[in-house]
Amino acid sequence: GKPMVYPPFITQAGLDSLHDRFIVRDDDVFIVTYPKAGTNWMRQILHLLSHNGEQGEQTSRETVPFLEKEASLGNWATLDYKGNRRYFMSHLSYDLMPGIRNSHAHYIYVARNPKDCAKSLFHFMVSRADMQLQNGWDDFFEAYVQGLVPYGVWFDHNLAWWQASQQTSNILFVKYEEMQKDLASVVEQVADFIHLPLIPLLRDQVVAQSTFEAMASNTKANWSLNAGHHRSADKHLRKGVVGDWRNSFSDAQNVRYDALYRQKMAGSGLTFEFE
Repeated sequence: GKPMVYPPFITQAGLDSLHDRFIVRDDDVFIVTYPKAGTNWMRQILHLLSHNGEQGEQTSRETVPFLEKEASLGNWATLDYKGNRRYFMSHLSYDLMPGIRNSHAHYIYVARNPKDCAKSLFHFMVSRADMQLQNGWDDFFEAYVQGLVPYGVWFDHNLAWWQASQQTSNILFVKYEEMQKDLASVVEQVADFIHLPLIPLLRDQVVAQSTFEAMASNTKANWSLNAGHHRSADKHLRKGVVGDWRNSFSDAQNVRYDALYRQKMAGSGLTFEFE
């Protein structure tokens, strides 16, 4: 197949170093997503769960670092953190995830329907100078279908993690659309999965501070509010809705994508809501 495309800040040396020197611990927790599938939302939930419902001074970016980005930057002090339990986020495919076949670490995979992922990724890439997306939606759509976007084809990424989650107890597969519908029960699921005690008060605190509205106005969760980050247009939290793809997909693109979706997803047992 085609070589995997990565964002400009991820290096092959960084990816190699994760395999050569990163030691996965049994109590590690990894959030894994295809890009724009609710990464920062789940990051905020983990941050709050692990800090007793308090936002505190740190951002979820600091307490749940981006695994392959830190490795690419050579930030081993962050990665080898000696204190409490470690939390990471990553967009790595199943095959490339450290420890995935032999560790007892916990992996939380967040999946979002591929049309909304496409729409959100398009906006994200347009907003970032370093992504160099010169052309419009139609060209992006072609690249997305072919996997010529960061982290490749949505189907490959999601299905590999989905299949693995069906066979092992240390992968929790969560859907973005479920988080939209019933955030409290997802918070409960996550806490239970990573063995964090959760009293109703803490659950309610976590939910209140990880709604889209709360995060969008919180500089520690939505760092595009912080002056000087990239360009002001880089809204990390844009809309957070289900079904926004309708504002971009043409009828022809939609028919084509639906056919591809049916073909790729057949027999997987994995379904999504698009509205």
